[in-house]
Parts: sequence; structure tokens; C-alpha cells
Amino acid sequence: MESDEQRWRCGIENAISGLERNVHDMTQLIRDMSSVQAAAPTHVSPPVQFPSRTSPIHEPKLPPPENFTGEAKQCRPFLTQCEIHFQLQPSSFPTERAKIAYVISLLSGRAKLWGTAEWQRDSLFCYNYKDFAAELRRVFDPIAPERDAARGLFSLRQGRRSVTDYIIEFHTLAADSHWNDPALTDVFFQGLREEIKDELATRERPVDLRSMEDLATRIDLRLSERRRERQGRILSNSANWQFKSFPPPQGSGSSTTMSSSEEAMQIGRTKLSKEERERRRRGATWLRKHNPHINWVRREITGWAGQCSSTCLQEAVGGQPPSESTTGVFSDISKVPPEYHDLKEVFNKAWGEER
Repeated sequence: MESDEQRWRCGIENAISGLERNVHDMTQLIRDMSSVQAAAPTHVSPPVQFPSRTSPIHEPKLPPPENFTGEAKQCRPFLTQCEIHFQLQPSSFPTERAKIAYVISLLSGRAKLWGTAEWQRDSLFCYNYKDFAAELRRVFDPIAPERDAARGLFSLRQGRRSVTDYIIEFHTLAADSHWNDPALTDVFFQGLREEIKDELATRERPVDLRSMEDLATRIDLRLSERRRERQGRILSNSANWQFKSFPPPQGSGSSTTMSSSEEAMQIGRTKLSKEERERRRRGATWLRKHNPHINWVRREITGWAGQCSSTCLQEAVGGQPPSESTTGVFSDISKVPPEYHDLKEVFNKAWGEER
């Protein structure tokens, strides 16, 4: 058995369906009357001639607005969409009641219940669209939009976005604020990014909002161009960067010499000679085998690979350098690459025995 509330809702839905049929019938009747009047013969009067009607006014076909469920922030956009339909399709809404009936047919949820109840009560504001829209805003959007807009404008900041995006949000809030142009100009300036404010400080400040927006947009675009130019220059310099090695120390006994204009290593710019590749290969092999431990700050070799103690040096190399009285007895270092002849002290047998 249906409850009273269910029967009441069913009655409301039936009433709305009836309203929709009535609106459709009235619209069709008006169109039929217009076509009959245009087709009916006119009384010919020789002194007076009426201009013939060439074609009916073309009205665009628009999709209906989305249903309004009673959400506060959608109230004013919904009414605006309905008013656009009234403006572009005047023949479909010839009376105030037709406009109100169309709006009620687009309500849903609690808004639908409210609109149907007011229509059935035959409320006075259901005979004038402006009064009906004002009552709809009063019920479902009671908060004054001016306050929200004012708070939004005071807290709005550009941040990292572009000035164009900042202007779009600014104008959305400014439309409900009812502020004058000087006030909007000042609060727009306060919300700009600091680097744009610095640029504006060096120029004559615009006196109106539009001029301020245009100048800030030009400055923002120029700053973006400069950032891209700097990034491109950094990438270009990185691509041309070259790795260089220091020349061998003087008196090293190296058989390979380099002129002051030559560089030991250039990546991607020169091809190594066969002799240079062989020299580097032999040097790398020797380093991997003996693995010298080098203190680059003190310019000393502090140790060698573990197998060097029993094979190359007889015992680990370390400690203080030999005294001046120690007689230098060196092993045959002819097989050692010439780049390491300046380190021949490590092959001093007398030094090793002394230690």
C-alpha cells in the first residue's frame, strides 16, 4: 500500500508531465496560428500595399540546459542557460508562464519538488519570470555572491601560472563583486607574481584594469621568452663542453710530447692516432694490474695491489722516503711505460731493504 508521501510525489510528477504537454501544445498552437496567418489572403486595397513576408525568422536549435538539482553553485549558471534559450528562441516562450514552466520542467531532486509545489499553489511569482528566478536564487543560493567574490579576489594569487590564466579566474570573481574599476585594478596588481610586479614598478603604472592586464600579459610573455633563451644557451654550452687532461709533469721522461695547442682528450672532436691508442691501452693495463693507491693531495703513492708485495716489490711499499745516504739501486724499468718513469723510486731495491 502506497504511503501518503509516495502518492504526493506521484501526483507531483503527473502534474509536471501535464505541464510539459501543455507547453508543447501551446507552442504548437502558436506556430500553427502564425503559419495560417501568413497563408491567409489579405484584403487587396489599391492605395495600401502590405509587404509580403519572405521567410520566418530562423531560430537556432539549442540543447536543453542540464537539470538543476538544487546545488547552490549551479543555480545562477542554470538560470543563465535558460535565459539564453529565451533570447535565442523567443517564439517557443511567448509568455512569462511559458518561461517558468520550461524552467520547472528542467528541475530535478529537491528543486523539482519545490518548483512543482509552488506551481500547484499558483504562487504569485509563478506569473513573472524575474520574480520566479529571484525566488529560486533565494531558496537555493541564499549566500550573497558579492561576499564570496570579495573574499576570492583578496586571496587570489597568480602563483606559477601564466597571467592569462590568472586573468580568467580574476574576471570570474570580479563579475559578482560589483567593485569599480580602480578597486579591481589595485587588487589585480596585488595578486601578480613578484617578478612581474618588479617590472611594472619600473614603468608608468596603468590607470585602468584593461591596460594593467595588457601590460602584465606582455611582461609575462617576455619573461617566458627570456627563460627559454637562457635554457637553450645552457644546453648549447653543455653540448660543446670538452674534457681535457693535464699535460704530463716536466721531467717525467715521457717519450710522448704534446704542443701547447693540443689536448690530451677531446670527446667527439678528434680521432686518436694508432700510437696514442696503444700508449693508453698499455698504461691502462699496467694500472689495472698494479692498482696504485694515490694520494692526489700529497702527490704520493701510498700503496699497491696485494700481489705486488710478493712479485713486484717483495714487500709492501710505504713509510717515509729513503734517506740521502741510501744508494739507489733500481730494477729494470724498461718494460714500464715511459709515463711512469718519474715514479721509479718505488723500484728502488735499497729503499725496500731499508724498510
